[in-house]
Amino acid sequence: MYRSMNIFLLVVYSTTTTSLTLRHPWSQKTRTKTTLLYDREVILRNSRNDILIFFTTSASKAHIRYLKKCWPALMRTQLPILSKADILLHSNGAMHESDLKEIIAAFPNQVQRVVLHDNPGFQAGALQSMAQGVEKGWFENYKWVIRINPDVVILNEEPLLELMTNSNGNSTAGIFANCQSSCTALFHNHEKRKDVKTCVVRIHTDFYAFRPEYINKTAWKQWVNATNAENFATSVGFKNMLDQHLDAWLVPRNSDKNGACRVHTNFIIHQHSEQETGFDKCLSIVGKKS
Repeated sequence: MYRSMNIFLLVVYSTTTTSLTLRHPWSQKTRTKTTLLYDREVILRNSRNDILIFFTTSASKAHIRYLKKCWPALMRTQLPILSKADILLHSNGAMHESDLKEIIAAFPNQVQRVVLHDNPGFQAGALQSMAQGVEKGWFENYKWVIRINPDVVILNEEPLLELMTNSNGNSTAGIFANCQSSCTALFHNHEKRKDVKTCVVRIHTDFYAFRPEYINKTAWKQWVNATNAENFATSVGFKNMLDQHLDAWLVPRNSDKNGACRVHTNFIIHQHSEQETGFDKCLSIVGKKS
């Protein structure tokens, strides 16, 4: 029954898109998970899908709570496509690798890997994991990589997948959220609209998606000189995509009332407000109690 359900989801997805393929080597009776170290050859040899979800964390109590109580249930109940993507968890916190592996073992995703690294600091930590992945070639076998912090919650995958599958013809290489609250980023393919003025964007670094083939490897080597993660991502890391108009905006405008770089929409949320957090919203959707 479970195998049939997965095949049905795959067929439905394939009829609506042509650029993404989810490949699953099912066994006859049981599904197996693979938890691997981060050797490049091992990662590339065992990648099974076109999408990688790249979780990056400092292993804070809040992040671990999201990974334990929110994301596994969210994958099973709300994210039928992303629940089949590969997972790579990068941690620069103090938690042991074995504990992190045990946490992500609760995810339904078949391929799971854990990477550990020293913590270079708050701003640098938002960039180091990405730079390491680019340098080591972890992303090379994938058509899309979704880089996300555990407290950025995808409530509905369809808007993101729509932008990803609209990348035929090399029109989109990066999908971003705009930190700016004073203006609205241009929409997919820079569609001209009278109600949208030119915006000096600022890329949110707790969430973005990208096509690895378009990454400027030389640019990401400069992460060690960055003083602000969002400024670096915008003016250096993804500058080539912006200059070539290969960007699309999942969240064109920041709606946080306090001006912090947050994401708050009906389909993706990164919110730390006193009234409701992304964690509260996640639990209300998956029907669990904290």
